[in-house]
Amino acid sequence: RHATKQRGDSSALDPSSKRSDGNYSMLSHERYEADQDITGLTLRASKGASVSGMIVIEGTHDKAVQNKIAQLRLHAYVRRDTLGVGSAQSSQIGPDGSFRIGGLQQGTANFQLIAPDRSLLTGFVISRVERDGVVVPRGMAIESGEQILGVKVVVVYGNGIIRGTIKVENGPLPNGARLMVRLANPLVPSAMIGRSQGTDARGRFVIEGVPAGSYDLLVHAYIPESRTKSPFSKQSVTVTDGAVVEVEPVIVLENNQLPNP
Repeated sequence: RHATKQRGDSSALDPSSKRSDGNYSMLSHERYEADQDITGLTLRASKGASVSGMIVIEGTHDKAVQNKIAQLRLHAYVRRDTLGVGSAQSSQIGPDGSFRIGGLQQGTANFQLIAPDRSLLTGFVISRVERDGVVVPRGMAIESGEQILGVKVVVVYGNGIIRGTIKVENGPLPNGARLMVRLANPLVPSAMIGRSQGTDARGRFVIEGVPAGSYDLLVHAYIPESRTKSPFSKQSVTVTDGAVVEVEPVIVLENNQLPNP
C-alpha cells in the first residue's frame, strides 16, 4: 500500500476548487492519492466575500429586453496577482435585475454577462460598473470576507453592426495563423464586448448586436510557434443604433513573422 501527499493552494491543484458553495472559499488543502482510507484530513476555509446589487438597462424600455436579461448570469472573475491567477463565481440575475455573487476571494474583480446559449448575449454590453456611485473602470477591489452592497452594473442594449475586412501588410500570414477580432469599451477596458471571433479566409468579419457608442476594435494575429509578440492593431469605431459600420483594420507583419521561402 502506498500514499502520496501534496500541500498547497487548492486553486492551483484542482480547477474545481475555483468554485465554492457561494459563501465559503478554500484557503489551502492537503491532497492525498492512496489505496486506503484516509483519516485526520483537515480542510481550512474562510468566509468568502460577496458582491450584490442591481443590473440596470439603459437605452431601452422594451419589456422583451428586460425579460431576456433575466435569462443571463453575471460572472465575476477575481484576479489575485499580476500573473492573472484567480477564481470565478457567477450569479443568476433576478427578474428585477438583482444579483448576489458569493464565495469570492480577495483580489480585483471584473464582470461580464454569460449564458449557456450565447445567442442570448447578442445586443447586451456592460457599459460601466459603479460602487457607491463611483465608476470602477479597471476592476473592483475586494478585501478578504468583504460583503459589498449596492453595486450597480449598467448594461446597454443595441442592434448596430460592425463589418469589415482585415488588411495584412508586409506579406501574407504564415500557414496556420489566425486573425481574431474583439470589441472593447474604452471607458471600461476590462469589459470586453462578447467573445473573440475569427475571420473567414479573406479576413472578413461581422459583429452584430452592438449598442450605440464608441469602441476600440482590437485585432490580433495568432501565429503558431512565433517567438515574437503577436501582431496587434487597435482602431476606434463609433456605432449608431441600427446602422452598419464598415471598417478596414490593418495588421503589419514583422520580417521574422513571414513564412519561410
